Amino acid sequence: MLVHRVYLCYNEAMFDLPLAVQCFIAVVFGCCMGSFLCVCVERLPQGLSVISPGSRCLHCGKAIPWYLNIPIISWLFLRGKSWCCKKSIPITYFLSELIVGLMAGLLYMHSPKLFIPYFMLFCLLWVAFFIDLKIMIIPDEISLLGIVFGVLLSCFFPELQGKREPFYGLIRSVEVACLSMGGLFLFISIVEFFLKKEAMGLGDVKLLGCIGAFLGGEACLFSLFFGAILGTVCVLFGYVFQKFCLKRRVKLRNKRIPFGPFLALSTLLYLFFPQLMLKL
Repeated sequence: MLVHRVYLCYNEAMFDLPLAVQCFIAVVFGCCMGSFLCVCVERLPQGLSVISPGSRCLHCGKAIPWYLNIPIISWLFLRGKSWCCKKSIPITYFLSELIVGLMAGLLYMHSPKLFIPYFMLFCLLWVAFFIDLKIMIIPDEISLLGIVFGVLLSCFFPELQGKREPFYGLIRSVEVACLSMGGLFLFISIVEFFLKKEAMGLGDVKLLGCIGAFLGGEACLFSLFFGAILGTVCVLFGYVFQKFCLKRRVKLRNKRIPFGPFLALSTLLYLFFPQLMLKL
């Protein structure tokens, strides 16, 4: 297969380089992806294409030339202001490029052989995290496409699913994605039947399927249960903070809390510490 040959060529070219150079390439690639992920977080909630048109000024809409669209460097060079109308560019763009770049380097050092699927999953979770916080919706472009990518990558990296043969990795990925979504949907349906109100959005169900398609059943179970623990701790902390630290109280009881960010955080913990996390 052509794709498999390209992957073998990538391995030969990449792993012949010194480790420091490999990590540097991963960081640079991550910074570029961080810039693209900013566009995804900005445009997907509005139903806009993330490809066309190209990067434009947030304030006046003027196209940004490529030489002023270099991750991290351009923001520092322009001192956080747009080149055309001199208005402020949110520091979140700079931080996104920096953090995603550093995470790419960490993921590469942690698992160089599985860097491609791990980093792709991280990018999907990054976008889902911020969009769910922003509008409490996880777009299908993230979760459903993530399932497709997870299944395909499990064919090239069957060890993601604990298999050795590409075909069995693909089949296992499909099984885990379907079982995790089906099981969670059934559980939610039962809970909602008794509570008579929405317990969890379908976006969370599909995001769990995406996680399972990439990482397998153990990761699904850990992300679901540890994510629930993280969510509970954050809610309790919110109540305590409101009661003792805020002069003006905000009603939290009837407020919806997005679960996607907690799924994303728990999955990230599993990526770096799979054996340690499973012992908890």
